[in-house]
Amino acid sequence: QTFTVTLSILILALLFLIFCRFFPPVPALGLLAATAFGVFIYRAGKAQVELLFYFVSFCAFVLLLQLFVRPRWWLAVLAGATTGLAHLTKASVVPGLALWVAVYAVAIIWSAERGRRLTLLVLVVASFFAVIFPYIQTSKRIYDSYFYNVNSTFVMWCDSSTEAFEFLDKHGDKDKWREVPPDERPSFHKYWREHSAGEMVRRIWKGSLDLATQNARAIGYYKFVIALLIA
Repeated sequence: QTFTVTLSILILALLFLIFCRFFPPVPALGLLAATAFGVFIYRAGKAQVELLFYFVSFCAFVLLLQLFVRPRWWLAVLAGATTGLAHLTKASVVPGLALWVAVYAVAIIWSAERGRRLTLLVLVVASFFAVIFPYIQTSKRIYDSYFYNVNSTFVMWCDSSTEAFEFLDKHGDKDKWREVPPDERPSFHKYWREHSAGEMVRRIWKGSLDLATQNARAIGYYKFVIALLIA
């Protein structure tokens, strides 16, 4: 607990320096307060990877955005490597990187320096894979997938959190889930086969409502977002 609290204080200090790089002192202090008392305070007392992941992935986000306005080769390498480190911290950044690649590719079309920016895009992706390659190589050997993730592989295709917890409790080990016949494992194909289009739409609609109402109240920083929008 002492370690995580100390780490959170260090990360907040570094975040404040980053905020001051892009905002005046008062807005930077406001962002710091919202981050500290709306996010970090709920995580700092536990031995979790989230605080480090939030920081590293935020740094990757800032660096990737900077490539739109400051196309530099060293910045591309740093952005890709930082994104790779964020992935190693917690494997949740691939959709964000894919979105950046798509947007940057579109930006290249309207750029006068297409060749240079295309090179930067390649550098970002190459740096990302250079950092994560040992990890994804091991993932492929153990789970038969370079980007194996228990949530996207099994959990999201269950009908409820209860069903997901029961499946993971029985078959969550890296070897036990192999004992379940492929047709019985939670998967996209199984979900598509057993549910109608109407059920899929209702699930997305209900989940969106829960996220906007019930779950939002459990997240400390939602009130800061509302205050920012009103201001």
